[in-house]
Amino acid sequence: MNIFRKIGLILFFICFISLCSAGVVHAAEYAYIGTSSSSAHEVQAVELSSGNITNISVTSTVYNVNNMCVDPITGVVRFLGQTSTDDKIIVIDQQTGTVDALFTGGYGSSTGNHIIVSKDGEKYYAVEQASTTGHIDVFWTLNNTLIGTITSANLDYCRGLDISSDGNKMYITAAANYIYIINLTSSATGTYESQMHNTYGSTYDVIFSPTTDRAYAAAYAGSYIVVINTTSDTIITGVPVLYQDYCIQISSDGSMVYAGTSNGVTVMDTSTNAIVTNIAIGSSIVGVDFNAAGTLLYAHSASSDTIYVIDVSTNSVVDTIPGLISSSYTFGHDFITNGAVGASFTADVTSGYAPLTVNFTDTSFGNISDYYWEFGDGYTSASESPSHTYTSGGIYSVNHSVSDGVATDWENKTNYITVVGSGGGGSVTADFHANTTSTGVGNQVQFFDDSAGSPDSWEWDFTNDGIIDSTAESPIVTYGTIGTFSVALTVYNGTDADSTTKYNYITITSGGPGCLGCEFSANVTTGQYPLTVQFADLSTGSPDEWSWNFGDGSSSIEQNPVHTYTSAGTYTVTFTASALNGTYSKTKVKNNYITVSEPTIAGTDFTANVTYGTAPLTVLFTDTSTGNPTSWTWEIDDVYQTDTQDMTVTFNDAGIYSITHTATNAEGTGTETKTNYIQVYPANYGGIYGYVFDADTNEPISSVNCQLSNSSATAAILSDSDGYYYFWPVYNGVYDLTVSKSGYTTGSLPNTIINGTTLRQDIYLTQSGDIVQDENITNYSSDWLSFDLTTDADTKTITLDYEVTQGNTNYANCTIYDDSGPVYSSNVSTQSGTFSYTGSAGNNYLVSFDIMNDEGNRYSGAYPVLFFRGFPSSNPIFPPDMPRGIINGILVFAAIVCMMMFGKAYIEIGMILGTAVLASSYIWGFLNLPETVQTPVIIFLSALVAGGEYIAKKKVLG
Repeated sequence: MNIFRKIGLILFFICFISLCSAGVVHAAEYAYIGTSSSSAHEVQAVELSSGNITNISVTSTVYNVNNMCVDPITGVVRFLGQTSTDDKIIVIDQQTGTVDALFTGGYGSSTGNHIIVSKDGEKYYAVEQASTTGHIDVFWTLNNTLIGTITSANLDYCRGLDISSDGNKMYITAAANYIYIINLTSSATGTYESQMHNTYGSTYDVIFSPTTDRAYAAAYAGSYIVVINTTSDTIITGVPVLYQDYCIQISSDGSMVYAGTSNGVTVMDTSTNAIVTNIAIGSSIVGVDFNAAGTLLYAHSASSDTIYVIDVSTNSVVDTIPGLISSSYTFGHDFITNGAVGASFTADVTSGYAPLTVNFTDTSFGNISDYYWEFGDGYTSASESPSHTYTSGGIYSVNHSVSDGVATDWENKTNYITVVGSGGGGSVTADFHANTTSTGVGNQVQFFDDSAGSPDSWEWDFTNDGIIDSTAESPIVTYGTIGTFSVALTVYNGTDADSTTKYNYITITSGGPGCLGCEFSANVTTGQYPLTVQFADLSTGSPDEWSWNFGDGSSSIEQNPVHTYTSAGTYTVTFTASALNGTYSKTKVKNNYITVSEPTIAGTDFTANVTYGTAPLTVLFTDTSTGNPTSWTWEIDDVYQTDTQDMTVTFNDAGIYSITHTATNAEGTGTETKTNYIQVYPANYGGIYGYVFDADTNEPISSVNCQLSNSSATAAILSDSDGYYYFWPVYNGVYDLTVSKSGYTTGSLPNTIINGTTLRQDIYLTQSGDIVQDENITNYSSDWLSFDLTTDADTKTITLDYEVTQGNTNYANCTIYDDSGPVYSSNVSTQSGTFSYTGSAGNNYLVSFDIMNDEGNRYSGAYPVLFFRGFPSSNPIFPPDMPRGIINGILVFAAIVCMMMFGKAYIEIGMILGTAVLASSYIWGFLNLPETVQTPVIIFLSALVAGGEYIAKKKVLG
């Protein structure tokens, strides 16, 4: 802090304290509001606790007053405005609420856009918005004198700005696609350094994190919160928000970012860069700022001229302050004053005999940079927590103020300290002794009070330097330096006091601290060279000097050094810890502690975060090679990809891929190939599964040879002990399922995968005759789900009952289609339920059922349901003109029903394949009926054109 700033600060504090005659005084929290109107010539001070608004008139020639900062010395507010010919800086006195000064900025008639104070409070920066070469004028805060100008041809269309917590760097946003970087340490004013590109659109405001190396910008043009690495000055990512964002603020712990948008305030968690919520309030939120405690966020809406008060613990609006100036404007994250700090203090004693030494303790909150005390007896201090001795009797008021360089707060305690005349000769007489008067440095000495008169408080000065070291009755002290020391004690009993001093009472010799212990560790003790080792001092007894010998001719005097071994060998490490400037020391030797071996060829290996899935499949390959490799290559199916250490690849095509990875160190190259490592499936695939039973006994048959084939692929498995078989993944298309086992009839059945569903196909084998398909898939049961699909031929009702027996239901969806498309759809999330639909005779239906629980289990299937009219006839009949094929992606059926009234007969069913009206090939189904059959016979066929032409036959009696 320069001398002028110190003098100004002291004079300001003295002037203000003179106004405080009694009680405790604190500065209030205000929001200062400007205006973007060319016809309004005033600003407003809004007291946030009461909502009271004070209008402050500015000269009628000044308009567009829209940004402000607070002077940390005098407590005045500075706004930026303009006239028709130049820019104006308006200085407002917080205490009087009047314009204190109005003067022209340093950059002429360009539009001033933002103003900010330096972290040390000595300077402020006024930024010009210009379409060509921009300017940043730098002023002394003490007297508003222009120091100089930061200028660059790159500084165009400047918007908002912020300064890093260390005060060394400034970021400026721009209407163009940049964020400018200003180095504030390179000169008295600072200089333009560089710019960041690709900021996800034009940016309005920016703020540094107070706790991490991150900054955040509001990119209004693209509706993003831009995340910036402030160490490397690079843009990390852009987080999309729902609405255009104009301003940005961050919590004091750096955990949450608040962006004012065109529709409210968007909240983002900085640990995950995830949007937490959007608080929908008035539109055009152009200013967001916190109260002193950080519990309330004030959001200023320029469209409604209202301040919304948000409780950040619940992200909800708890109050509003309406009635602001027309076309009100704040633009940014810094329009709340006097709220960043709060002054408070305590004293260890408030009454006693003179000379009375009082230890004051500052208990203020905020990021405080300046302290000021007036003790009431003509003495002052700028220490944080000073000690002051009152030498004469009296009653004293104590005034204390604090500042963070922007906001200032005061506390005035009236009649706080009571001092009576010198003690002695009263009811108490001071005396003491020590358990020893001569000992080694670093050892403890205990003092005991021997005073007469039953004292109730004590003040010990162990070196007789006027500073109270303890107020305990029998304190313990450790002397850290060699020498002879005088000890003073003052005791009190009510209004009586007495003091005594024993000169040259304690002698401290070089006997040494008995607690000094030497120990150390290393983060690694074996490895190939070059081997870098981090050593750590684990010594006790507070050593202040260290000496290391690493065994290879190298040494260090750092406490926790890092050393690199460059050749093979076994090394002994010697460590010495010393205390009291080398008076005491201890040494620790670890023989053969570090073993360094010759480097070998890199042991190449890698992992993938996922090895299978549907296309497009993105895979992160991570190098896990050993041997300190320095270069790498990656190949997919022998095709070179990259030479980075790790690799991210998106597989867009289905297939099975082999990965080859090489890692090279100084000794050579190692190679690792993982064959068929990545399996990528098409987006539409499913599976076929079921059980194989004996048609006569209904018992499952194990070890049945099951083959699934089409024109391009064949897969074969054996059924297990439960007769279960399963093919997965199976892509959309036409397949033949062939089953065979010695002693049973061998045959095949056609199957189809529809839109990636998984189909169940149970099979019954006979000793002779045809293979029989399971006729009705009407129920399902697993360890987490069961359901029944039933139909009523009389009422034409389809009913599906389900129950989730494990986990919670995420969703259960049932959709029923007829030939024209969906006729019923319901989506619920209950543990059990019923879907029901009543159809009509002559229609065909497909029941699609999809259900999933919260443990990741999912079932999806589709089942045909058919209600048909009968055609009495004893002659062969052919299919009527019914829809068949695919309609809107749904499989439809063609079928007929014949009511046999008498005699033995058979029915021939034919269906045209393909899409042509006529075709040369037909498939016929035959069914011989006994004479006693009197019930309808349903014979239906299904057709699907999907990768080939096929027909599936199914017969149902009864």
